[in-house]
Amino acid sequence: ATLLVPDEYSTIQSAINAASNGDEVLVSAGTYYENINFNGKNIALIGEDRETTIIDGSQIYYNIVLINSGESSASLSHFTIQNGNYNDGGGILVDGTSPTLSNLIIKNNTAVEAGGGIAIKNSALILKNSIIKDNSANDAGGILIVNTSYATIMNVEITGNNPAYGSAVYIAGSDPVISNATITNNKSYYVNNNEKGIELYHGANLTLINSIITDQNYAPIKISGGNPSAITISYSLIEGGQDSI
Repeated sequence: ATLLVPDEYSTIQSAINAASNGDEVLVSAGTYYENINFNGKNIALIGEDRETTIIDGSQIYYNIVLINSGESSASLSHFTIQNGNYNDGGGILVDGTSPTLSNLIIKNNTAVEAGGGIAIKNSALILKNSIIKDNSANDAGGILIVNTSYATIMNVEITGNNPAYGSAVYIAGSDPVISNATITNNKSYYVNNNEKGIELYHGANLTLINSIITDQNYAPIKISGGNPSAITISYSLIEGGQDSI
C-alpha cells in the first residue's frame, strides 16, 4: 500500500504508525516539524525531493530519525534532515539494524557527545548519494560508526562539520567501507588545529576507495588508541598523508 503525507496523513509519524511492512510512505514537498521513529517497520519513507522535503527537529532533545528496532529492509530517501539535537546521532540514529539511506541532506544537527549528523551503532546500513554538512558534536561532527558496524557509505560529501574536539568521521570497533567520498573543511570552532577527517580507534578497519580528504588542520586520517586499527586506501587523494600514534 502507498500512504500519502499530508494528503491522507497530516504527519509523517502518523503515516508510519498506520503503515505495514512493505508499504511506501510518500511525503510531498514541505517542512515537517517532527521527530520520527520507524517503530520496527520495514517500510520505504520517500520524500518528493531532498531540497524541498524537510524534516525539521526544531532542536527538540531527540533524534530526528530513529531506526533501532530491527528494521532490516527499511529505507529513507529524498529528505533534508535538519535541526536535530541529541546525545548521539542528532540527525539520525541507526542502532542494531540495516536500512538503506539515500539522497539525503543531513545538516545543522547537533550531538552532545558524538555523531552530529548520524550515529551508526551495531548496524550494517547503506548510506549513499548524500550530503552531511554543517553538523556539530563533541566528536564525530558528521558521522559516528561504532559497536561492530559494517556500514557501506558511498557517494557522500562530508563537509563543514564542527567536531569540537575530534573528527568529522569517527570509527571504533567497526569495519566500514567508504567509497567516492569527499571529506573536506571540517573545522573545530573550539580547539584549533585538532580536527581530523577520519579517526580510527580500538580495532577499527576501514576500506577507503576513490575518495578525497583535504583541508583538515590536524590530520586527514588519524589512527589512535586501543586495539590496533587498520586502513586500506586505494585510488584516493589524502592531503598530507595520515597520522598514526
